[in-house]
Amino acid sequence: MNPSNGNQIYPSGQPDPIKGPVTSKGKPYDMPKSTFRSVHGSNKNINGSNFTTESELLPLARANDIRNANMLVFCIGLGSDIDEGFLHKLANDPSSSTFNPNQPVGETVIAATANDLQVVFQQIAAKILLRLTQ
Repeated sequence: MNPSNGNQIYPSGQPDPIKGPVTSKGKPYDMPKSTFRSVHGSNKNINGSNFTTESELLPLARANDIRNANMLVFCIGLGSDIDEGFLHKLANDPSSSTFNPNQPVGETVIAATANDLQVVFQQIAAKILLRLTQ
């Protein structure tokens, strides 16, 4: 609901990918005309595309900082509806399209269900322990 007027923003339960959010009457929702500071230091207008881009740029920047400090990044995905390619980028997994051989090589592990998470965490813990003992 739009808190200023009580109109339902997504009457069908899903935003229109072209028009963006709409009111209960099907008219485009008047998004705030404001900006936010980008990860790259520029100002961006508030819209779905910018938020999506920023939601990827920030974790990629932090993962890059971690790898530049010579630390590994492990990523865990849960379920089948995930962006494995993005997780591979975060981890600097060799299967990533942006793999950087000059940075530590991390790993992405996918748990099919929540019941598989314990096994996935144990796999990663064993790899960390092996690295610490070498």
